[in-house]
Amino acid sequence: IPADGGMAGWLKGAVQARFQAPDDLTPSVERAARRLLDSGTAYVGDIAARFDPSLTLARLGIAGVVYPEIIGLKPERYEPLWKSSFVRFTSQA
Repeated sequence: IPADGGMAGWLKGAVQARFQAPDDLTPSVERAARRLLDSGTAYVGDIAARFDPSLTLARLGIAGVVYPEIIGLKPERYEPLWKSSFVRFTSQA
């Protein structure tokens, strides 16, 4: 997502992209994970709205933490996410 419009423009683009994304983001997560591994990254922090990438990332050799996305959500939707806080995962490779 281009950041041409600064943080506000990027955030608007991210929210719009979320509604256009397919339900299964596994292929996208796999592509991103391979780019991370190629760059030498082994631990990530990810903010996820509706898809938990932790199993895919761990399977490909990346460890990290997944935080729930709460921006733009109503309290009845973000409070359960906030209470679950985050998912910590380790590399399975």
